[in-house]
Amino acid sequence: MPAMLWRPAYVESSAWIEHVPFALWIVQAIRPAVIVELGSHWGTSYFAFCQAADRLAYGAQCYAVDTWMGDEHSGTYGEQVFEQVSRFNKTHFSGFSDLIRSTFDQALTHFADGSIDLLHIDGLHTEEAVRHDFESWLPKLSDRGVVLLHDTNVRERGFGVFKLFAELASRYPSFEFSHGHGLGVIAVGRQVPAAIAMLVEAGKVTDSPTLVRALFSRLGQACSAELSSSKQAEQIKKLNATIGRISEQVVQQQQMLEQTQSNMSRQVGELDQAQQQLAMLEQAHAFERGQLAERITLLEQIRAQLQSDNTNLQSRLDHLSIRLAGAENDRTTRAAEATRHLQEKETLTLQLVALRSEAGETADRTRQMEARLLEQETVITQFRQLALANSKTLQDHVDRLRSDLNAAEVEAKALRLSLSWRLTAPLRLLLRPFLR
Repeated sequence: MPAMLWRPAYVESSAWIEHVPFALWIVQAIRPAVIVELGSHWGTSYFAFCQAADRLAYGAQCYAVDTWMGDEHSGTYGEQVFEQVSRFNKTHFSGFSDLIRSTFDQALTHFADGSIDLLHIDGLHTEEAVRHDFESWLPKLSDRGVVLLHDTNVRERGFGVFKLFAELASRYPSFEFSHGHGLGVIAVGRQVPAAIAMLVEAGKVTDSPTLVRALFSRLGQACSAELSSSKQAEQIKKLNATIGRISEQVVQQQQMLEQTQSNMSRQVGELDQAQQQLAMLEQAHAFERGQLAERITLLEQIRAQLQSDNTNLQSRLDHLSIRLAGAENDRTTRAAEATRHLQEKETLTLQLVALRSEAGETADRTRQMEARLLEQETVITQFRQLALANSKTLQDHVDRLRSDLNAAEVEAKALRLSLSWRLTAPLRLLLRPFLR
């Protein structure tokens, strides 16, 4: 079976996917001993060369040169790209394939002049960059060397491969595919491989280039369709896995929902019971609040009555105190008058003694003094009688005031007892429900 009809062993998203059948064909057609690719990215083109070399088993050596960091045309990318390419290379082609992680110029020292039979240039696509790569690596090509230039049919974003290919096509045998962003084939060696010579000649025959291009384009489209199918299969697998996870989550969520509904039903029942208990408590509290309001009203009435009785009692006590103070003042005044009368009596007595002493001197004075003494004694007697009468009257008045005071104290004590009884009786009535 022609190699171009083989099923690709490795497919990955790439602008090169539609040229995989040609990569398989050219390795079978010219059997290059050394294959070098400048710019591998995901490895779609490189692993097509390696697949053909491995299956044909003629002893080829393959090398991929790339920094695997990207550029302004491919974009920058992470380490996962190199890890995938390296893993696939070690698994399938480690016996004859090496990945050289460096710039294109740095890798030049790894190859002798005239040692490379097939060179694929797919690095930075500006005219200056691709021209530099071609001219730098041209001495490394053998007498039957062939160069492949990708993206010859791109005329945007600064791509200039088409300019270099047009120039080289005027100097070397060449053939160009326009599909898959364009691929230029240039036989730069002095000994052009027969298959490449036939391809170049076919490009000069009427309708032959169209048939060749159509053939490889259809084969390339099949590879692209297989990639799409593979990607769709992966997506379907991922979707199925996602659907499986979602189904498990749905089952779990349904179980959780059922559990939640059960919990909600139980909580609703508990809530209804709690609401019923709350309603009963509110009724009980309302009844207690009514009773408490009645008790507060009663207490307020009792308090007002007690305040009124206390005011009356205090008024009576104040009146009695004033009367008692007045009586004490009268008693003090009358006692002072009695004391004064006694003092006058003592004075008169002294005067009487003096007069009696003077009686010995003269009879006249004695009679006069005796007469005066009699008069004074009469006055004294009258004062004494008056003092005795006043003292008895004052004593009687004091006794009456004391009697009134005792009666007031008895009445106050009785009133306090009455108030105490009137106070404690409603309190006992209020506290009776709590003292049971």
